[in-house]
Formats: sequence, C-alpha cells, structure tokens
Amino acid sequence: MASPARRSRSRASNRSRSSEAFLPAGASAFLSRRLIELVGLLSIAAALAGIAAMITYTPSDPSWNTASSGAAIGNLLGPPGAIAADLVLQSLGAAGFVAAILLSVWGWRVFRHQDIGRLWLRALGGVAAVG
Repeated sequence: MASPARRSRSRASNRSRSSEAFLPAGASAFLSRRLIELVGLLSIAAALAGIAAMITYTPSDPSWNTASSGAAIGNLLGPPGAIAADLVLQSLGAAGFVAAILLSVWGWRVFRHQDIGRLWLRALGGVAAVG
C-alpha cells in the first residue's frame, strides 16, 4: 500500500496533467494554424502600409527631421506614415521598397504555411540585399 505522501503527490500530478490541456488537441491545432495565418496577414498588411506610406511620402510632411507649420499632411497614413516613410527613405532610400516587398513575400509564405527554411540565412540575405 502506498504511503499518504505518495498518494497526495500522485493526486497532485493527476490534477496538473488535467489542467495542462485547456483545449482539445484538435481545437488547439486549429487555433495554432489560424494564429500563424494571422501573423502572415499582419506581415502583408504592414508591408502594404509601408509601401503606401513611401509612395505618398512628401518631403514637407512633419517628421522627426522636418518641422512643418500645421500644413495638411500629404501622406496617406497621416503623421505616423509620414514619420515612418521619412525614416525608411532617409535610411534605406529606394531599397525600402525592396524591404517591404520582401516582408510581404515572407508574410504570404507564412500565411500559406509554406516553409521559409533557414530563416536566419534568408534574413541575413535580405539585409544584404537592402543594405
């Protein structure tokens, strides 16, 4: 017969095992796939927003290195888009478009559950292509 201490430990481990799985395995796998797809779609949306901000960039828009006197902002995404476009175009130039396209391609591959493969190597190659 097991000692009282051993019985209480086995009950505690049974409770912890039953509390580990909040959702059934199928529901957990479904939500995991949807979360991966959401990350892919958000990457694509961020890339498209970046492209829109860079296309509608106006040098007279207020940003961190441009003071403006309350004139209308010409950037499609407003003040955040003007600041982001200014930072990207000042630091990367036209290569900022390459970075946005690269982000959208990676987002599409993540959305489609395709393997990116050697992500660190692809990221390093992307930095080398942009820089």
